[in-house]
Amino acid sequence: MLQLISTKTKLRVTKFIAGHTHGVSESGYMSLPDIRKNALQGQAEETAKLLFEGGVKPSKVRSLLRDYGCGRVNACDLANLRQKWEKERTNGQSDEERLNASLQKLIEDCGAYVYVGREDGLAEEQGELQLFLFIQTPAMKQNVVC
Repeated sequence: MLQLISTKTKLRVTKFIAGHTHGVSESGYMSLPDIRKNALQGQAEETAKLLFEGGVKPSKVRSLLRDYGCGRVNACDLANLRQKWEKERTNGQSDEERLNASLQKLIEDCGAYVYVGREDGLAEEQGELQLFLFIQTPAMKQNVVC
């Protein structure tokens, strides 16, 4: 810690303490975000993923990971892991981008017809815009031909 006095042309050190001015403990170190993040990698991350896929509640997952030796695990740490897995699963695409890709694939692969319609009426009066999708594959079209 430094204590300083400054003037326009000078800077004078009035007090210097070389040691830590705060508590230093292993539990405090283990609670730092970067340390917690590193503790949840590899086998611990795979274990957490399997537990979540099995429907285990987050509080139980935290408890099991602490017992597993991961130190202090916060709810936000698990939320960050789940967000990371979701991003990997969706290749970083938003819901809209995935829907668009699926519709394009239907059109290109099987010649489907996609119509985006607008629902008029009560929703519009309330200031909302409601859209609907009409999707028709060639097989569906043959069944409807009069």
